[in-house]
Amino acid sequence: MQDTGRFSKRVLCRWLLVIGTGLPGLPVPEANSDEARPVGDTFMVIDRGTAMIGADGEELERLSATTHAAGALSPDGHWIAFSESRKVASGSRKGNLIIQSRLRSQERTIVPLVWGGTGSSFLPLWSADSHRILICEQGTNDTVRESAYRIYDLAKKDLTDLKLPKEWWPSDWSADGKRILMTLKGRVAWGNIDGTGEPEFITPEREVAYNAQLSPDGRRILCLTGPRRPNEERRRLRLSVFDLETRTNKRSFVDEPGETNGYCWSPDGSRVAYTWQRSLDAPADVAVRETFLMTCDPDGSQRKTVTSRKYEVPLNSSGRDGIVIFFEVLAWR
Repeated sequence: MQDTGRFSKRVLCRWLLVIGTGLPGLPVPEANSDEARPVGDTFMVIDRGTAMIGADGEELERLSATTHAAGALSPDGHWIAFSESRKVASGSRKGNLIIQSRLRSQERTIVPLVWGGTGSSFLPLWSADSHRILICEQGTNDTVRESAYRIYDLAKKDLTDLKLPKEWWPSDWSADGKRILMTLKGRVAWGNIDGTGEPEFITPEREVAYNAQLSPDGRRILCLTGPRRPNEERRRLRLSVFDLETRTNKRSFVDEPGETNGYCWSPDGSRVAYTWQRSLDAPADVAVRETFLMTCDPDGSQRKTVTSRKYEVPLNSSGRDGIVIFFEVLAWR
């Protein structure tokens, strides 16, 4: 979690930042139990907080004004999970995970995050049956970086602690609930949900690969990949689809060369959505950044621009000399 007023530069871990409102947030509507929330062709995005937008790019629902907050939409489309950050008596900020029904907005659960403060990060991952959510967190205890993993069961309304190695960075959950996809040593791997056994690496050692998302049919992963080059300050990564059945380097690039941050599968796996910026030769000289929400076939064909958002990068301690992401797609249902 970064200090208020700073903005998230692109990171290779998909664990998103939970911070207080750094940009002017939009008002969050009052929950109304009589109002049935639509479930349809929508995108969950980060845009001055967490929001739902339609296929035409127009905002449908404002979930949270907490900027750069993580979120997830259940596979059945009926539940949303997002973070909120509020000031506490000490003057610092404390984050919670909100689990809320899209059909009945007053049906919600608040799960306090282990850290949820400055310097911490978290990622919620839904089970395939939409009944449980894996809450992954990282934070600092006595200057030592640590991780915490818990599963919240919606039916039982309880939390179960998981003992996973702190170097595991989960990014998705297998359909049978027994394994997690993760980033480990710059590669994508399977690991057992209970933390036992040895990881099973999927992507080749000669490449870096991050933040894999499993396709609805379980046969492919969507991830950022690039050549493994020693002593290179910054790797050029492309969004690609990797075939799990062949276990070869058979894959297709999805995006155009540029900067992709945020991506997901369509509900049936026939399309991919991603948020993308053009590369800049001199980013320090460009005050306004435009990020595009694109959809395409898994081989990168039939690209369509859904919408875009423009933001002015402020001249603060973060500066304008890097890749700054303000608009990010999280899920498509």
